[in-house]
Amino acid sequence: MLRLIHLFDDSDEDAFAGPALDLFTDWAAAETDVAVLTEVLVALGEHSSPRAEAALLPHTGHPDARVRRAVAQGLRTSSSPPAFSGDARTALLGLMADPDAVVRKT
Repeated sequence: MLRLIHLFDDSDEDAFAGPALDLFTDWAAAETDVAVLTEVLVALGEHSSPRAEAALLPHTGHPDARVRRAVAQGLRTSSSPPAFSGDARTALLGLMADPDAVVRKT
């Protein structure tokens, strides 16, 4: 049913964006499996929203480089200069000095 509603919806607003963002923000806060958390953060990065940014930021210092890469990528795609918040700018500057070369390049 939801697919049919989405198919015949002529508005520019994505009907699934709000519920997906709710799901991913809660999931990111609770997930402990690194592989799953990485994918959740990648999904969050596809949402251009202050809520997505806020859910990405706590994972900036995660011990696993895959998670930090997902955060860097998500912050880069979920915001666009000069719209980066102060917290996002600080996080991105920190990630530019990350010990992992791929994180730094992201």
